[in-house]
Amino acid sequence: MDKLKDKLITINDDRFYVLGRVSVENQKYTPEDIKIMWGLADTVLKNNEYYYACMKLIDAEYIEIQNSETDKKTKTENWHRRVFIPKTSWV
Repeated sequence: MDKLKDKLITINDDRFYVLGRVSVENQKYTPEDIKIMWGLADTVLKNNEYYYACMKLIDAEYIEIQNSETDKKTKTENWHRRVFIPKTSWV
């Protein structure tokens, strides 16, 4: 689990998963280039030495839909019947 902790960045109430990093001194890459290089990156953070290609994590909760047909099946068979609702709204 320590390796996962090294890949998480928290800024105020926002959490980011680090996909990769690029040296700031390597000036042939812009933040937009870095987003393209890491396809899942939606955010690029910068400190003094590195750009960090990150994926913003959102808090979500799910509601499981129940009815007589799904009650007969196992939860693994019903994974597709869950509705994910983000806790925060997108702007």
